[in-house]
Amino acid sequence: MELDSTETEIIKYLNDNYKDVILLVKSSAAMELDWLKQYPNIKAVVYSQNVTNALAKVFSGEVNPSGRTVDTFAADALASPAAQNFGSYQYYDENGKATKYNYVDYAEGIYVGYKYYETRYEDKVLGQGNAGDYDYARKSCTRSGTD
Repeated sequence: MELDSTETEIIKYLNDNYKDVILLVKSSAAMELDWLKQYPNIKAVVYSQNVTNALAKVFSGEVNPSGRTVDTFAADALASPAAQNFGSYQYYDENGKATKYNYVDYAEGIYVGYKYYETRYEDKVLGQGNAGDYDYARKSCTRSGTD
């Protein structure tokens, strides 16, 4: 998911008129967050599926949230390994004619989403495993939650 033009205008206004902005994203889906680097006054992004009294306690400082979400927010979702293999592939019948059925090729196995990024981090940054020439700093993701 990415921002629409109205959301972009609102974020530009906040960035241009306030020096310390905390952005609340109410969504049940992960979003591309590479646009954040264009807005230096956005200091944090809080991701929540619901706006509740518990969220107000976080913003007021009454409670300190910890843990992390199950989602990884890629700076560029199209650069992720899953995007390289994702596509709508069509089944063909015995005569070579395309059927109405499609499939998706998940070649990553269990190493998709946060599992991929965490494994790759250990391979490259911690010097474990076989990371190859992957540049984690350049392709890294924006993590949600705190560690």
